[in-house]
Amino acid sequence: MKPLQSFYKRKSLLRFAKQHWAAITLIAIGGLFMAHALINHHFFHTYAYDLGIYSHALWQYAHGIGADCNLFVDSDVPVSLLHDHFDLYLIIFSPLVLIFGQYTLQIIQVLALMMGGWGIYRYIQEISSDTRPSPTRNLIPWMGMLCYFSFFGVWHAVSYDYHSNVVAANFLPWLFLFLKRERFGWAFLSLLAICISKESAPLWLTCVAIGLLIEYWGDRRKMRWIAVYGLFCLVYFVVITMAIMPLLGEGGSPGFWRYSHMGDSMSQVALYMMQHPWQSICMFFTNFQHDICYQGLKLEFWLCCAGSGLLMLFFKPHYLIMMLPPLLLKMMSRDAGFWGITFQYNIEFAPILVLGAFSVIVRFGQQKNGRAGIILAAATLLLTLSTTTYTCRQPLTHISRSDVRILDKRHYKQSRFNIHCAYEMIEMIPDTAKVCADMGLVSHLAMREHITLFPIKAEQADYIIMSTDTPSRDEAHQEIFSKITADTLRYKTIAADGRVILIQRVPQP
Repeated sequence: MKPLQSFYKRKSLLRFAKQHWAAITLIAIGGLFMAHALINHHFFHTYAYDLGIYSHALWQYAHGIGADCNLFVDSDVPVSLLHDHFDLYLIIFSPLVLIFGQYTLQIIQVLALMMGGWGIYRYIQEISSDTRPSPTRNLIPWMGMLCYFSFFGVWHAVSYDYHSNVVAANFLPWLFLFLKRERFGWAFLSLLAICISKESAPLWLTCVAIGLLIEYWGDRRKMRWIAVYGLFCLVYFVVITMAIMPLLGEGGSPGFWRYSHMGDSMSQVALYMMQHPWQSICMFFTNFQHDICYQGLKLEFWLCCAGSGLLMLFFKPHYLIMMLPPLLLKMMSRDAGFWGITFQYNIEFAPILVLGAFSVIVRFGQQKNGRAGIILAAATLLLTLSTTTYTCRQPLTHISRSDVRILDKRHYKQSRFNIHCAYEMIEMIPDTAKVCADMGLVSHLAMREHITLFPIKAEQADYIIMSTDTPSRDEAHQEIFSKITADTLRYKTIAADGRVILIQRVPQP
């Protein structure tokens, strides 16, 4: 009887796998992403920008303190973090920090990506009229979900800290799905969930609404709702950026300097683009910084997008309209770090490229035959995987290989210092102490009231913890650090391993 029972068990497991292979894939990829993100953090491959900043804000909100920018802005007057980015997610997520601690935001980000991938799968199922028996009929939606998870913007976002726009982008497939099903209340909730992530999100959704109006042209009921959504997003954007955020701090957003070459305010930037349309268009493709170090970054980005489904959108050009605001923020920035294929700066393109490309694939498969659609979907998946593999190897854009390459042994160690010594030093710092730390250590010390990024308020800190060979430290920072270590009357070194040093400020009589 045992062999017979074993046979039936295997048969039932196979049947279960056939019926739920998409969910099994989702869980497997979610496990991979979770391990990747948490390993990165454990081995100090995360940074003050932005996991440290947002983890600190999470702790502040959870303890009834308004989050401020003083971790990275040298000011005696607290400046609300909402003045930098109007991000309400951190307030909503803040109770979870009491459970998951410094890993909270990375866990949330991976769960959001799983939610977005499942939304991709369900939407492609919805638009497909393929009625062949399972599992073949779910093959194209399954490959669409894999394309989403394989997109270079998704992988690099998982590899680099936490960002609320990553969470927000994963509500977009559900907005599309609920709209398709005419569940307009749920569609609005998805829209609202995106809006509250960042001040630029409602502007992005305004263009998404324009694209959706074209998509559903002729369906008056849906068009009315989409118009309402678009108007809501536009009003939300104007109120937040022009009324609320200026009240939370003096001047413009700390990040506005990236666009100051076009004007001193958003209205001046908009006026510049209207008065200089050709120069504005050229910014999408050219190195207007005229620095040879940045040559080819934009071309590389466009080629990687072309290999990830962008070419399909020429059959549905209104999807290109949906990409316009993130492209403007990316390509017109003076900060060339925005231009390339790394970090979180490409996450908004992921759902649009996949949803648009697979809308074309589904339609092509229906017009020709199911097999043609499957071949086209498989080719898109293969190209997407190949493109992402390229971005993790030796792209023109600078990458930290230890952050993104999970098959590289450097991913599982920290080459700059001994992590065991670093963790021991962190344990030596009281939870109530004021701490000043360098870029690579802040995210591990963010669960406290007072934490700053070196050298901000270093002289007021109770403890200073530094990696002595931090690559990002400039000469001015090195000079400050040298003065502190030389001042033995005010500071004493209480732990050091040659690469990491913990300094305590001596209480003055």
